[in-house]
Amino acid sequence: MTGDYSTFEIEDFLSDDSFKNWVLHPDSVDSIFWKNYLVNFPNQTNKVFIAKQLILDLRESQKTTNDTQTADIIWKNIQTSLPKKSKILRFRFNILRVAASVALLIGCWFIYQFFSNDSTNLVLRSMSKNAQIQDIEEVNNTGKVMRIHLSDGSVVSLERNSRLRYSQDFNAQTRIVYLKGEAFFDITKNPEKPFLVFANEIVTKVLGTSFRIKAYENDKNITVSVRTGRVSVFPKYEFDLIEEKQNQTLSGLVLTPNQEAIYLRNEERLNKSLVENPVLVDSSPKKYDFTFENTPIKNVFSLLEDAYGVDIVFDEEVFKGCSLTVGLEDEDLFEKLKIICKTIGATYQVIDSQIVINGRGC
Repeated sequence: MTGDYSTFEIEDFLSDDSFKNWVLHPDSVDSIFWKNYLVNFPNQTNKVFIAKQLILDLRESQKTTNDTQTADIIWKNIQTSLPKKSKILRFRFNILRVAASVALLIGCWFIYQFFSNDSTNLVLRSMSKNAQIQDIEEVNNTGKVMRIHLSDGSVVSLERNSRLRYSQDFNAQTRIVYLKGEAFFDITKNPEKPFLVFANEIVTKVLGTSFRIKAYENDKNITVSVRTGRVSVFPKYEFDLIEEKQNQTLSGLVLTPNQEAIYLRNEERLNKSLVENPVLVDSSPKKYDFTFENTPIKNVFSLLEDAYGVDIVFDEEVFKGCSLTVGLEDEDLFEKLKIICKTIGATYQVIDSQIVINGRGC
């Protein structure tokens, strides 16, 4: 595809055949171009989102497989009645062409009247204006972490050689930031306004929590690791298809403390695992005693699950005769597991985000 797509407006996307094909058929050959487009021109995300939603809404209202053909036939009928000299009418021409498929339900005449009135043009001008609001960009070229305080009370610790971009009207209606590089986020909770982080090919959605994202452009993978709370992670092409982006639902790949998502760029997929060094769950008010005196192994694993927020899978019947007498106050989680497994003649594996214990019992 040729041409300058970097300055596309909403109406340009709506009238672009490859764009419409990508929206309606995400696995088409056009998908690679538009995925790369979103990475290369993140400032266009709002416009792309608006255009995609319009196309998807039209498809839902129509419920037919002949979208493009039907819209083109209807539009040709409308086009013949429009003057060709007016620039304003030519602008409306592009909007009408996309909306023509709605005529299956409300008729061509009503579409023309609706999209020609002043109130609708005002909405379109407002969307365009919002899409063009200037952004604030923070760039960390220093040798230390840069702390950025956002207007909603959230704090972003931006690592060196990284940059964070957000709109001047951040927190007015939405909380959206764009990251290139690495940062730790401590997000103020607000269920009414989910916090969204766009980091190259992935999107992270939270209501209020703390987590780290590592998304340098030249790295093979992108990593999201959770310290407290819950986050949901999406490949960006999947997130674009979600209708209710600002609701309180955390779908996608949901992560809890000490879990991480790794986006494999070459394979365009997410894997879920434990972080390299799990820590005690910060949000828990309990103080844990890791000194065990003839403690049944079931109780030992239960304590570790609670303290680190992890799932430990083992066969209770096999290990029911096992108990533990040892002090494990200073060891990290995986050192604790090594000592425990050596004591009871077992081994452990990390599979996805679970710890699986294998052995013959005591």
